[in-house]
Amino acid sequence: MALILVVDDEEDIRSLLEMQVAGDGHDVALAGDGAEGLRQVQDQHPDLVLLDVVMPVLDGLQMLERLRADPGTRDLPVIALSGRLDVHTVDRLQALGVCSLVHKPHSHAELQERIQEALASVT
Repeated sequence: MALILVVDDEEDIRSLLEMQVAGDGHDVALAGDGAEGLRQVQDQHPDLVLLDVVMPVLDGLQMLERLRADPGTRDLPVIALSGRLDVHTVDRLQALGVCSLVHKPHSHAELQERIQEALASVT
């Protein structure tokens, strides 16, 4: 069973992701923005992060940049989620090494598949 950190500023999306991920048998930690997400990564040591791209305080790109700059979290698998991604943002996310991009609204089956792929890549 993996610990998956869900970082999203929208409470309803966080709740939906929590329900789906927990329903698939994983433990879940939650954060409402990138700054809180970074704290949760340090405190909880998740196996995977589901990261919204567009958030206040510290957005997903900024959080991902900080994760990749830290040797302790450089290889932490991250799946980016967003309802609106431009080409520049997609390129930047890929350059920072996201496992995959999931477009909102997502299907549960697609999310399950992406999570399984990401977790399998680190074991």
